[in-house]
Amino acid sequence: GGECEGLVYELPPRAFALLCASEGVPAAYKLEVVDATDWDGKEVKAFAFSSGRGLVRGKTTKRYKDLLLKGARENGLSEAYISSTLENLRT
Repeated sequence: GGECEGLVYELPPRAFALLCASEGVPAAYKLEVVDATDWDGKEVKAFAFSSGRGLVRGKTTKRYKDLLLKGARENGLSEAYISSTLENLRT
């Protein structure tokens, strides 16, 4: 497994089901259980949306890339991660 920065949200079941539906689970994405570490160093289990395409790096839309960049900056992800990973997403 690899590492990435991101956010973990605790959602009520109905909100989680709506999120899955809006993201296209299981047609566009599949859910994977991942080990995550919160800001305080606590280990948690979380769901991640995976394209199931392994390390193949496709393109995303400019709109989606801009949303990722805005959210990353608003939520304190490191500039190193933003510049090395998110800013390099292909559109």
